Amino acid sequence: GIAARQNAPVSRAQDSITVKRLSHSLEGQAFRVKQIGADGPSNVSGKEIFMPLLGDHQLENAQSALACIQILTEKGYEISIESIQDGFASINWPGRFEIISKDPLVIIDGAHNRDSFRKLKATIIAYLKDKRKILIFGASEDKEVKLMLSIIRSSIDLLIVTRSRHPRALESGILEEKAKELGADYGINHIDY
Repeated sequence: GIAARQNAPVSRAQDSITVKRLSHSLEGQAFRVKQIGADGPSNVSGKEIFMPLLGDHQLENAQSALACIQILTEKGYEISIESIQDGFASINWPGRFEIISKDPLVIIDGAHNRDSFRKLKATIIAYLKDKRKILIFGASEDKEVKLMLSIIRSSIDLLIVTRSRHPRALESGILEEKAKELGADYGINHIDY
């Protein structure tokens, strides 16, 4: 692939680093790191790290970042565990299960395809299972609306369809039709702005 054409080595994060979640809440998640087959120095193995990002997929991203740090360390870069912990603790990823209000709880997420909607659903189940969930949903005309709604529908209680001011945004009436074609058993309301 591209790596071969660029003569770049390929590494699998799972082959060098594992992470195990210790706790999670709407504030973030803590995990412990284990280095596998450490040939070089290890300053992360056995350490606890906290990050304010939610979801299993963010643990996978953390695993990839830590594998990169391990490679840099093996090449002689000095990266302290304190720097790593501070870096993870200060992560800010706007629009990815981002809590913009705690009372009432309002979360925004830019999920826009099959994979990101599956991750969103899993995160909703993990963190919001005992709460009533209202999804305010809008999409561009090039998105697989029915597929996205079919993935998320069992995880929400009320769907509100909307249309943004973007020229490629689908009309809320079209979104409503697509939701009804799925036999949506939740209420559907409109909020257009």
